Amino acid sequence: MDDVYMGRFEVDSLVEIPAMGNFSLPVKLDADMNKLLQHSLTAILSKEVRIRIKGSAKVGKSFFYINYPIEYEGKQRLDQLLNKKQPDRQLPEARY
Repeated sequence: MDDVYMGRFEVDSLVEIPAMGNFSLPVKLDADMNKLLQHSLTAILSKEVRIRIKGSAKVGKSFFYINYPIEYEGKQRLDQLLNKKQPDRQLPEARY
């Protein structure tokens, strides 16, 4: 968040993704609580935060899996990220 590494996200189960559809993923976050607390006040006072995600995902079907690179950077409204009752929303197009 805002160029500060907050931790590692992990999806610990198989997820079925619909073709050409919107979806959401349940993730676990292993966060550095010191960094999270240091930057939480700034995040709460601003309307938007810049989020950058970089990593890879193991994707596939049956017995064929590949590591797929993921890279996303964009601004997200904090109220939408924290409001769990919002319908699924699609992140802006990622850069590959």
